[in-house]
Amino acid sequence: MTGATGFIGQHVHRALLDAGHYVTAVIRPERAEVPLDPRCHILRASLFDGEALRSAVQNATAMIALAGAVRGSSGEQFASVNTDSISVLRRVMETNAVDTPLLLMSSLAASQPELSDYAASKRSGEAIITQSALRWCALRPPAVYGPGEKELRPLLTWLVRGVIIVPGSLANRISFIHVADLTAACLAWLNHAQLLQRRIFTLDDGTTGGYDWADIEKAVCDRRRLRLVLPPAFLRLLGRLNASWASLTGTAPMLSPGKVNELLNPHWVGSGETEGNNAFTALTGWRPQWTLKAGVQQTMQTR
Repeated sequence: MTGATGFIGQHVHRALLDAGHYVTAVIRPERAEVPLDPRCHILRASLFDGEALRSAVQNATAMIALAGAVRGSSGEQFASVNTDSISVLRRVMETNAVDTPLLLMSSLAASQPELSDYAASKRSGEAIITQSALRWCALRPPAVYGPGEKELRPLLTWLVRGVIIVPGSLANRISFIHVADLTAACLAWLNHAQLLQRRIFTLDDGTTGGYDWADIEKAVCDRRRLRLVLPPAFLRLLGRLNASWASLTGTAPMLSPGKVNELLNPHWVGSGETEGNNAFTALTGWRPQWTLKAGVQQTMQTR
């Protein structure tokens, strides 16, 4: 698997090991500290090193591609990991006639590639495998949260304290999934890969229609103390300022102009072009277990 050291990958590789699987994690050579379970076999190789990847895929019974870039100051930075590395993996598998099932962790953002460089790169990564003859399956999770998540945690911290920070509009709707449920979906795929091949699934926590901000407030807050609605113009200005600062410092901002477009999108719920929870459950028996309220409480109690 790739991306084993990331937020989702940390949960998935440990769950695979606990289930008795032998896991080889492809880790970048320059990564000094590798926070992996010691039972995991480490292969130090670039995601663009076709020869090293060949040795990995030829001995694998399944491939899980979790490596992804969520921060970037340019389209090229997102495309490098989210698109180009998938192209290398496809080429290696096709060139060596590897008939191994492949799971790609995509994103609900791929359903609206026009919004941001990140969304476009995830859509392009999907296209690389969907246009192949590989035995692929792709998952498009919405906002993923849980222990170890860093991007949503500041927002959740304020929510728990009763401070609601709303980007754009209270009416915007968002879906969530707890990382434990997404991890369980990865294991369900592994056990039913034959049934799931050449299909894209958008999975969530089972709440039909997702949540508007009033729903999120009810689920998370015991008592609201303050609600801040950030106007779109303010967010767009902040995104541009962040982008300018990033170009000067060489950093990768989280709140980029593209991310602002994503935050202001009114409907991050499902996708008519993919299958959803019901289809995935019918094929695998998987069901989400975590409600938003219970999941946020557990997340905030865990470091």
